[in-house]
Amino acid sequence: MRTLLAILGLLLVACGGAGADKPVGGRDVAVAIVDCVEPQQGWARGEIESFGWHVSTAGEVDVRCADTGDRGGQGEYRLGAHEALVDPVKAPGMFAMMATTGHELIHWRIYNGPHPEMATLHICDVAYNEEYPPGCAPGLSSKNALMSPGGNRDWDGDQETFTFASVPETRVTYEDQQLIDRALRP
Repeated sequence: MRTLLAILGLLLVACGGAGADKPVGGRDVAVAIVDCVEPQQGWARGEIESFGWHVSTAGEVDVRCADTGDRGGQGEYRLGAHEALVDPVKAPGMFAMMATTGHELIHWRIYNGPHPEMATLHICDVAYNEEYPPGCAPGLSSKNALMSPGGNRDWDGDQETFTFASVPETRVTYEDQQLIDRALRP
């Protein structure tokens, strides 16, 4: 019985997600919100703070509300940039704004870690024993993670154009945390 309780305790500790006491990516990040109006500004702030990060006038990275144009998506991130674009017209409402903001900020955080080559990975829905398509994090599968791919135009070289096709996830899921942990491991 004690062995069973010890195993259960270890599982609970191992499966714990990121919380306010553990910032996403292992450290607090200062994020500036630029050119957003309410309520989008508040929704972006909510997502940033849910990561255990904070909003600052001078951020390490900016979340900028901007028109992404005819070919643009709900969100865009260019590898190496310190800015994530979110189009408030294409990402209408609280859930879309939060999910797009969070998704692009995770790409930025991974790119600025020890394994920037992992920044373009997504968590795809892969059936058991199937091969993982290019751009999908091997060994991780989920139908609706924050880092799920958005569509067939996700990455074009070093530029992501993100638009999700299903109900967005706005929190870091277990699978998201696994990807982040792998990418940020020295």
